[in-house]
Amino acid sequence: MLRVLAVGVAAVVASSTPVSLAALNPAAKESQPTVYVLGDSLHDPDLGPRSTYPYLAKRLAKLGLAYEVHAKGEQGIAWGLDQVRLHPPPAGAIVVVALGTNDVHDPKGFRSTYKKLMTELADHEVLWVNLHISAAYRPAYGLDRPLNALLDRQALKRDNLHVLDWHRYRKRHGITSTDGLHYSNEDYRLRARFIAAGIERRLIPDVPDVSIG
Repeated sequence: MLRVLAVGVAAVVASSTPVSLAALNPAAKESQPTVYVLGDSLHDPDLGPRSTYPYLAKRLAKLGLAYEVHAKGEQGIAWGLDQVRLHPPPAGAIVVVALGTNDVHDPKGFRSTYKKLMTELADHEVLWVNLHISAAYRPAYGLDRPLNALLDRQALKRDNLHVLDWHRYRKRHGITSTDGLHYSNEDYRLRARFIAAGIERRLIPDVPDVSIG
């Protein structure tokens, strides 16, 4: 059973380059698990508190986890594949993928690139945060459903793929978005808590049950 020890971090500076909490914290052990995030604007470090990035950083620091982020606004799964090839996740890293919103108009392309990405990540646990696009974003409203259905089907076939059901969690907790895509600072905190709970359940099998759906 893998246990995670809490390690504190004094500060995390937002950056567009990959960030490792272990590098910022001398007390962090090289052997500690790493969380490697692929994302779009919802995780973009350059957006600071207007993204999930800083809130998830704090939660993972408390768990003693290194944190490496590759996220940029308006990017999709093809960009994520390029990032994995240019900057492969460390051995043993848990990979969190939060991409797809910018791919909803090309589901065929998403499916094709998804297969390539999962091939690259075959040796990693992959936690994929599914999509939610609300009615406020009419150009793509409803187009998230086919991609979410694809992820659900694939999770039944791939032992290393686990879907974090943000779509349902957001509805259950009354999280709304004025533009249909982005959230308030407080709701980004909730998103960070949601993702951190999913990571913790993968690392510590007997962690008390928390809802990630």
